[in-house]
Amino acid sequence: FAKCQQYTPARYYAGHQATPLDIPNYGLQDRVWCSETWNMIPRMRAAGVDNTLLDNCCYWSQSIWPLGRWNLLL
Repeated sequence: FAKCQQYTPARYYAGHQATPLDIPNYGLQDRVWCSETWNMIPRMRAAGVDNTLLDNCCYWSQSIWPLGRWNLLL
């Protein structure tokens, strides 16, 4: 996650790794990075991963995919 945070959203968009129009496919697997991230966060919370880290993942995800409802995972 620390490495992912080193890049701005614009760099992800320029590298075709993400688009600000991506919306997670809430709860469904579709192999799209934003959906995979969405589905990973609750599973990691259930496994006992640090909540602060996962909250930061939500904030970062909101910056990359602003149309997602990342606040629901906080």
